[in-house]
Amino acid sequence: MLKFLIAQACTSLANLLLERLRNKVPVGMNREEFRLCVLSFSQFGEDLAALRLAQNMGIDHGIYVDVGAFHPIHLSNTLLLYKKRWRGVNIDTNPQKIDLFNKLRPGDCNVCAAISDIPAFYKTQNAGRTTETISILEHPSATGARTQTLDQVLARSPFANQPIDYLNIDCEKHDIHVLKSVSLETYRPAFLSIEALDFAAEQEIRQYLEPKGYSLCEKIHWTLFFKSLQRSSR
Repeated sequence: MLKFLIAQACTSLANLLLERLRNKVPVGMNREEFRLCVLSFSQFGEDLAALRLAQNMGIDHGIYVDVGAFHPIHLSNTLLLYKKRWRGVNIDTNPQKIDLFNKLRPGDCNVCAAISDIPAFYKTQNAGRTTETISILEHPSATGARTQTLDQVLARSPFANQPIDYLNIDCEKHDIHVLKSVSLETYRPAFLSIEALDFAAEQEIRQYLEPKGYSLCEKIHWTLFFKSLQRSSR
């Protein structure tokens, strides 16, 4: 009886604290709901899929690379892994976002860059929004900056020339160009997720990855998950 009363009191306190933390939005969960609830920071549960894949592959404290990282907390596919002592590289074109990563994810390597397999100048469109993307410029511009390959960025990171465990790419219709800019032989992600906004984009990604030893294993909304069929030694 005493244990039951303590559990009830803890549940009431947890609901009260969460309501305060959520700007007085009621939670209203009972003890069993608290016990079974699952924490997710991503938009459609992609971080849970990533964690599940990692656990199934026996990866505990892995390395991730997040291209188009957007925000260290909001809609993040890698924060849940960070909380479980993973570390990695977060890349975004917006310097203000990278400042946030440096503040809230100091254990990571955070880089302001536009990633592409196309050497070119670019400018940012829809800055600060979830649809932020880059536009390739035909001619050099005083207001533009140069793209970099993912290989170039990783070569300057603490994880240079070593296999990574999880690669996430979310770059608003520029995803295939990011994917093609990394050496899958050198970095060989154990699994990866990449956004495909239509059937044509999905087919292009599959045609690129499947001959390289990757298999589509899950699809969540627009995000495709692939796992390597050729595990490298980690």
